[in-house]
Amino acid sequence: MRKRTLSRASWLYVIPIIAACGDGSRPSSNDLSVAGNPDLAGVSGDLAQSVADLSHGPYDLNGVDVSCNATAALTGNVDPIGSWSYIDGCASDDAFKEIKDNCTATFSGLAVTGPASAPRPDGNLTLNASGTYTRTVHSQVTGMASISGACAAGGCAALQGAITTYASGATATCTGAGTCTCSITTTVNRTDAGTWTRSGSTITATAAGGSQNQLYTFSLDGAVFRYRGDNANPFGDHGVTYVLVK
Repeated sequence: MRKRTLSRASWLYVIPIIAACGDGSRPSSNDLSVAGNPDLAGVSGDLAQSVADLSHGPYDLNGVDVSCNATAALTGNVDPIGSWSYIDGCASDDAFKEIKDNCTATFSGLAVTGPASAPRPDGNLTLNASGTYTRTVHSQVTGMASISGACAAGGCAALQGAITTYASGATATCTGAGTCTCSITTTVNRTDAGTWTRSGSTITATAAGGSQNQLYTFSLDGAVFRYRGDNANPFGDHGVTYVLVK
């Protein structure tokens, strides 16, 4: 078989193409943003987002189920010791339990994303064998609520303000008459440390200097850790399921 080679004329076309792809240098840091890597300027939105998402990893997730189900049973029975990174989240109606408890409401479009429109929650959780933990998590819980009855009787503008009373930390925009359609957002920025214990599939965490225990049900599937805040937890920490990986 004859070996084919490029003629000098062919190389004249190839060299400009290589030059147009950049100088091939690697980023000098872990900054994978467009701002930190000018060669990404002009890249399509979907591809640019995929590149940006790499800053949450890397994770070896090939063939591993990292899905999030807000109502699936969590039945862990082994201590989830280690350092974990948040990669996903989902929410049930209980994420807005305070509104459910005070109003006639139905919810739709519930989602858990990251801060500043990032597609996923961000942060880290470390559970030590010594019974201590550290946690930093940033996320947003969003959803639509259709609210009627007594809560809507005073008008949707009044309801909009009342929601921030029912659910401290939430913001809402409500429109309509008789029945109010409300877009609700809760921003979660939690950094804490303390002690933890496990009984069955329930983790009890007590933040340093805090007096209120926080309860979580969890599951552990290899390198995938899921947990969900109990309804008795403070607002922003219940009805939300997080997915974490090592």
